[in-house]
Amino acid sequence: MVSAKDITPLILSLSDECQSYVVSLRRDFHQHAEVGFAEFRTAGRVIQELQKYGFQVAFGKEANRLESRLGVPPAGYLERAMKKAIKEVLEMANGGRYWLIFQER
Repeated sequence: MVSAKDITPLILSLSDECQSYVVSLRRDFHQHAEVGFAEFRTAGRVIQELQKYGFQVAFGKEANRLESRLGVPPAGYLERAMKKAIKEVLEMANGGRYWLIFQER
C-alpha cells in the first residue's frame, strides 16, 4: 500500500501542473457539500478520479465492515443523504459503505 509520505510529492507535482483542474474539483466538492458519514457523492468522485489515473481502488464491502464503524447516524439520515447522491455513487456506496483504499497498480 502506498503511504501518504510516498504519494505526497506526486500529489504536489500534479496540483502544480493541473491547478485549474484541481481548483475545479475543489469547487465541485464545495458546491455539493456533504456531512460526516454521508459523503457518498464525494467518495464516488474520488474513486472515479483515482481510477482515471490508474489506481486500483477498493470501496464498499471491500474496504470496510459495517460492524467496525462508530458513530454512524440513524438509518433514515443515511437514506436521505444517499438520495441526494448521483446514481453512480449510490451504486458504489452500497448501503453506506463509502470508505475507500487505493494503491498504485
